[in-house]
This record gives sequence, C-alpha cells and structure tokens, in this order.
Amino acid sequence: MNAARLVATTLLLAPLHLAAQAQVQLSGRVLEFGTRSGISGASVSIPSIGRVTTNSAGDFRLPRMAPGERVVTISALGYETRELRLNIQRDTMIIVELEVQAIKVDSLKVQARAITVRGKITDQNTKESVFDADVTIAARSAASNLLGNFKVTRVPANVPAPLTIRAPGYEPFAMTITADRDTSLRIELKIDSVGLRMLAAQVGRLEKRSRGVNASLRQFNGDALAYAKGQALDEFLKHNMFQRAVYCFFVDDIERTGALPDILSSFLVEELDRIEVYDRGLMLRVYTRRYIAKQSNNKPLARIIYINLGAPKCM
Repeated sequence: MNAARLVATTLLLAPLHLAAQAQVQLSGRVLEFGTRSGISGASVSIPSIGRVTTNSAGDFRLPRMAPGERVVTISALGYETRELRLNIQRDTMIIVELEVQAIKVDSLKVQARAITVRGKITDQNTKESVFDADVTIAARSAASNLLGNFKVTRVPANVPAPLTIRAPGYEPFAMTITADRDTSLRIELKIDSVGLRMLAAQVGRLEKRSRGVNASLRQFNGDALAYAKGQALDEFLKHNMFQRAVYCFFVDDIERTGALPDILSSFLVEELDRIEVYDRGLMLRVYTRRYIAKQSNNKPLARIIYINLGAPKCM
C-alpha cells in the first residue's frame, strides 16, 4: 500500500504579457512521511526535462519547461518511489511525503509483533487541521503534517500503548490504545487558554525586539498569515510589494541565508506563525509556532544586529 501524501500548491502569478507564460517551473520539498523531516539526495525527474536532487532540507527546483501534462518521478534510497501526473500550467510548488520502504528478508520468517497507527488531528472548535503536533505512542514519536495527519510505526501489538499529543496552544491529550492490527484515529484537541496567553506574551516579546532594529519594519502574525494560506513564502513577499532580493534570512533565529533563493519557495505561509520584513525585504525573519512556544520561558532573546551600508550585515 502506497501511503505517500501529496500537498500541491499552485502559485498564481500575474504575467505582464503572454510571453511570460511561455515557460513554467516546478519546485518543492520532499519529506519523510510521519516525521516531516527533509529527505536529502532524493531524485526528482521529468522525462526530457531533467533530473535534480534535493538539498539538505529536501528542497528542489527543476528547470523551466513548456506548460503541459508531465510525469514527475520522486525516489530516494530507503523510500517508496512516487510517480505523479501533473498538469503544470503555471509556476507550481509541491510538497511530497514519501513512505519509508519496508525491507524484504526472504530467508527469515518473522511474525509481525508491531502495528502502524495513523491519524488525523483537528481543532475541536474549528475542525481545522492541527499542524506540527508532537505525537508519542509507546515511546515512538512523530509529528502531524500540514493536513493534520500523522503516522507512528512499530507500535507494539496486543498490548496497552500510551498515546500522548502536545501542540502549542492546545491542552495535552492522552489515552491508551490496544490493537492487534494497523489502526487509524481521529483526535480533536481543545484550546488551552493559558497556553494561548503564553504564546501571545512571547509574540509580544518578539515584536518589542523587532521594533528595536534601526530599519523599516512590517510584521505579520498568525491571524494576518491565515489570509495567505496556500501561498509560498516568496509569493507572499511579492504580493505584499516587498522587493525580491533578500540579503539576510533567518528561520527561528537561525541564519539560512546560504540557502537562498530556493528556500523561500519551499516554505508555505501556514507553516509559519510570524514573519518580520525589514527594509522591504533586505532582512527577513520567520518563526514557527513550535519555536515561539519554546521561547515562552522568559529567557532573554538574542539581540538582532542589522547594519545596512549598501551590503546589509545581519545577525
């Protein structure tokens, strides 16, 4: 059974003339299903167009091509190969999650003593998917993806297995499951008002720090970003009239400038909980909710250093 999941986001561009539609580009990110970690060195190919390999974060970008239907093959050592048929009419970004490939051992007969638990996590009130929740079952861990789906493998069969789920802004969830076969769950999380206040307090600290930088500033938090759901980060910047050249880029206070420009198109806005844009994009800092929650211990935040003397210096 092929359990790979695909989330495709079409980036709607506004060409200035018909010639701009002559060629399109496919980019994206390849992740391991269940853990959402990037798969480095995965092969992404389209016949007659080309083949590329993913970087350390799982990101890729194929050469530009004429619009039309294409067969995209994604493969990586130790993972099931995925073949996608896409009708690519404009610049498109995809996120593909590959299933770990089972190893066949013909010379041994091993009785299955473990099961796989899959599930979907949603908000109890809004019924929307809860992204990046930590799921632990019998000491085996995973995280929910953008659709709220998770998968935990090698869970002991026929014995009580404790299950816990934690997500920033939600009350912890706990139960015990006992199953003799692969199982699927649907779990709703309750809002944690105390946790939300702690997140809001931490966002306030980040806002205060950002206002101390000697530069023009635009900042976007969760509610504002919700209106841009489905956009890649580079498209979000263009739609908000920021210049395309980014000289300094930080993810959760870790500099990722060396991965520009491809990394901008590999992030979806809904993966982020805060965006800070300085001097119309010369410095860009983005934050995930998981990171913001971890900073709510009131430890001093590292100072942002930004000097713009023609070639910006940031840290």
